[in-house]
Amino acid sequence: MKYIDSEKLIAEIERLREECSSPISVCNDILSLIEFMQEQQKDKQIVSIEGWAARDKNGHLNFFLGKPHRIKNTRGEEYWVGHARMKQPNEFFPELSWNDEPIEVELLINKI
Repeated sequence: MKYIDSEKLIAEIERLREECSSPISVCNDILSLIEFMQEQQKDKQIVSIEGWAARDKNGHLNFFLGKPHRIKNTRGEEYWVGHARMKQPNEFFPELSWNDEPIEVELLINKI
């Protein structure tokens, strides 16, 4: 787990603002986006959790803290097992199937 310091993020945004001080419309769009991001980041702490996503044979998508491995139980059901399994919406990563290896992912959690 890692924490993203919102003060460092705002400092980086300020640096970008200074680089885009010309009146070009692209820079104005970037400045608008930067201002929006600043508002979103005020008094927030973003937690980033790195892990793995894998889809079971039945189509369920799961997040794991460690790289999972496939197993087959005594009833013949096949699925992924690993540390801290958390079910995710099946709509995420539609390209990921049972036949694929797990993919590395990152979950971002924002304090609201």
